[in-house]
Amino acid sequence: MPSRNDFYMSDLAAKHNRRNNLDRMSNQKLKMTVGVWSAVAIGVIVPVYAVVFQQKKTASASIIHVIASPPQ
Repeated sequence: MPSRNDFYMSDLAAKHNRRNNLDRMSNQKLKMTVGVWSAVAIGVIVPVYAVVFQQKKTASASIIHVIASPPQ
């Protein structure tokens, strides 16, 4: 009975392994450009959204604190 390692090694040695075909990919320039710009966009948009969300949360908390505090 073959071991798990035998299946793994045969997968690595496969002739038509998709992980090794980046140089033969059709429309490589377009796909890589779209992939890189997508990663950059996600890397910029997520932190900006997090900062905006945190500022809104902090602003609403300070308004609630002002409303809830008793007059002096």
